[in-house]
Amino acid sequence: MSQRIIKDSTTQTAKRKINQNFNVKTGNQLALKLLQQGVDLLTTQQLKIKNPKLIRKKQIENAYKYAKDVFNSDLLNKRDIRRNQKKQNISILPFGNVFTHFNIIKKIKNPVTFKIIQNGEVRGELTLDKGGVRSWDNYYLFAQITSKNFWTDKKGVQIQMIPSKPIKKTKPIKQSFKEGKFNCVLNHVFRFFEKKMEETDNKKTKQNYKSRCNKTLELNNKYFDIGVDEEGLNDIANTLQININITLPFQDQYIEVKSNKKALRTFNYINTRLNHVEYDEMSYEDNRVEKTTSELITLQKYLDKTKQPYTYQKGSNISAIRTNDTLYTLEDTYNEVVKEFEIKTGLINCKIDSIAFPEVTEFIRDGVHFNQTMDFDLGDCNNHIDMKKAYANYKMCKYYDGFLGKPTDFRTCDKMEGIGYYRIQNIQFNNSILEQWNKRMNIYNNGLIFPSPELNMLKDKGVTFDVDLGCWGGKIDFDFTDEMINGKSEDEYNSFRYYCKWVGSTYCNNEKKSFYIKGNKDFIGLLQNELSADNMVRFNNEVQVSYNKKKNMVLPHICGFITSYMRINVLEQLESMDLNSICKVVCDGIYYKGEPVQMKNCFRDEPKDITQNEGCESYISNPDVRKYTGYGEPREHNMIELHTGAGGCGKTHYNLTDKGFIGMSFYAPTWKLTRNKANDYNCRANTIAKIESTDPSIFGPQLRFCNVLVIDEVSMMSEKSKQQILKNMAGCKIIFCGDIGYQLPPFEEGNNEEFKKDITEIKHTHNHRVECETLRKLLIQCRSMMDKNKNIIPYVLNNIPSRDTPQYNHETDMILATMHSIKNEYTEKYKDKMKYVITQSDEVYGRGEVYYQVPKTKHYELRHGYTTHSIQGETMKGNIFIDLRGVYDNRMMYTMISRAKRLSQIILI
Repeated sequence: MSQRIIKDSTTQTAKRKINQNFNVKTGNQLALKLLQQGVDLLTTQQLKIKNPKLIRKKQIENAYKYAKDVFNSDLLNKRDIRRNQKKQNISILPFGNVFTHFNIIKKIKNPVTFKIIQNGEVRGELTLDKGGVRSWDNYYLFAQITSKNFWTDKKGVQIQMIPSKPIKKTKPIKQSFKEGKFNCVLNHVFRFFEKKMEETDNKKTKQNYKSRCNKTLELNNKYFDIGVDEEGLNDIANTLQININITLPFQDQYIEVKSNKKALRTFNYINTRLNHVEYDEMSYEDNRVEKTTSELITLQKYLDKTKQPYTYQKGSNISAIRTNDTLYTLEDTYNEVVKEFEIKTGLINCKIDSIAFPEVTEFIRDGVHFNQTMDFDLGDCNNHIDMKKAYANYKMCKYYDGFLGKPTDFRTCDKMEGIGYYRIQNIQFNNSILEQWNKRMNIYNNGLIFPSPELNMLKDKGVTFDVDLGCWGGKIDFDFTDEMINGKSEDEYNSFRYYCKWVGSTYCNNEKKSFYIKGNKDFIGLLQNELSADNMVRFNNEVQVSYNKKKNMVLPHICGFITSYMRINVLEQLESMDLNSICKVVCDGIYYKGEPVQMKNCFRDEPKDITQNEGCESYISNPDVRKYTGYGEPREHNMIELHTGAGGCGKTHYNLTDKGFIGMSFYAPTWKLTRNKANDYNCRANTIAKIESTDPSIFGPQLRFCNVLVIDEVSMMSEKSKQQILKNMAGCKIIFCGDIGYQLPPFEEGNNEEFKKDITEIKHTHNHRVECETLRKLLIQCRSMMDKNKNIIPYVLNNIPSRDTPQYNHETDMILATMHSIKNEYTEKYKDKMKYVITQSDEVYGRGEVYYQVPKTKHYELRHGYTTHSIQGETMKGNIFIDLRGVYDNRMMYTMISRAKRLSQIILI
């Protein structure tokens, strides 16, 4: 980008002085337009009048002359500043209209820092890792937040853009720690021994520590001039019988040295600059001090002046400073209030992981549109109205329908399936009242994404459109707490209402954790060589060290609904007004001329001078159309549904292979089934016990991180357990799968009421497990007889041919019994064959899993016979030996024989 300085506050000064001294409206506008062109100096040639007939030439020339004198005078006084900024690779962006920055930000390829500077003070800053439309959204949000304090106060204000430079690795650096009047490695070791010597009354102990003090002094003399390298660290550790750990900023392990004897103590240090370490007191005691932003800035200046080492973090301004002994952070009241609010409302369970689901997150963020500024007729404006607590009064919107809570589906569709975000095509306004406003404000266009309440508003006003892609899920309804509404930060650098900041933060999507440090070239080279950071770049005198987050839980879908309800409120107010009376429409306000108007919803009369920032081409941010690929195929949407059918009909497979689900987890009665499905489908999996518990500490993590639950073998689940799951996992899409009425029923003492089919049922009829037609016909006939309450046992016995009992292969075959006593007979009979079942789960083994070598755990037992309950849901590859003793129930018999793929596998004993 060109380093030429673009005029900002100088131009604004000229504008203000012209407005104060001239009343020739057209002349002023022409002069101001010329000033905005960003020329180096205003010359006589640039002051030529292109159309003198519009107004008296003399008046225009006077306006131009005054503008030239003011502009050139101010500019010449700032040329020294310009040269310095150019030398530091700093660009100055025009301050008057943030929308002019769009093309600049869109082209950024490497990290860039933007700083709002007022009278030499950094009032706000933002670092973008790359350019593009998404980065523009973040920049615009940053500009909106800072604008409340500085955007309209242009005196002494500028926006600096500081590009980054990559840091090249240097040749390996061997350090020798030697700075300080007493060697920096030995200083605190000596103090420790000296203190211990003074504190003890034991003569022998005192002599011991005195001896160590003397050895420390000797070592200090030895290494004072040459410094302590890694060999010297080993010498010190062995001589003084201590361990030494040296870390780098942002990284726990760098150099670790252990004594060859049992260490008296471990001394922790931070390598803060080349050839120097600082004693890391923070590793022994977490000393945390809360400060305001202004106090942090003052502290940072002091640390820079006194050249003390520190690291720091930044958001819209500095947010934390870590010295060797203290962590200074911003006051935590806001975060505590937000945490309590999110837990109370359940919003904490609605967050989506942008790293695990990047395209879903991008789709939602494309549906978030911040209201921007639109210029109409700026002349003769005499009225202003805006919305009271616009972010908080969403329930005053006529089309309020709650919020998208947990997103569960991302798939193609031809209609709105539920509350969520949808992409529209073929939009037709059909001469609606809204059409004239849309033509002027450029809001609704083909290919854009909007929240469903806003699309319902369009339909209500006669607008037609097609839907081709959507993201939807559960609904949540909440109110801001009093603490969120009334809470306010009074920090002069960071003043905000809690609810306003929270709404903006829900849109932010920072997938990296960044730290900053200042240092010389050699030390930065060392960091680049040694740190395992994901990225390191330099911004003039500071270095940004970034690590990729493993999770990034965000709520952009909440932000999008709130801004949508705001926009609907603005449009409802505009529709009751004469378009020709409108002067300017801003985020949540309207400037107009003429008589006062009747106000709708949360609008109020708020006298205010018209803002000076220029309008843009669309009232909404994020007006671009993008392509998506990671969506699923269409399917019927139900938040709760039941999939039924015989074992092998693909109930579970159908759901676990659906690419349209978001945050899906599989649940089964046994660890064995759970782990098998996790391996087969590469999905998250757990046991049903985790979600049917009444303990929030057990089911809470499942609720927070799961959006869609596929729950298998629910024929074994009682109605009581079902209701507990529905209560625990409210807001999730819950898909039950089972062969209810055919497989074995639940077997719990005092809890045997069977699972009720009182929810939407999807039937699966084709058995994919069965590989021979004889077995298929047998199973179909059994189910038909069971539907008519007929006994299937004689029928099964007559249709499974008797044959010689084959030899039992313990690695492939399964012996099924109705009672534990019978299964134990087989375990005793084949005790010489190794077949072990896990009895308790751990990180390696799952309860119910079978091994043919002795497992490396205490929780296992030899087993050759299995009850039918223990293998329900499984498919057997070898022979199935069925002991008929105790088989008196249709479901017992059907469950046993339906584990087979072929009739020849079934051996009746």
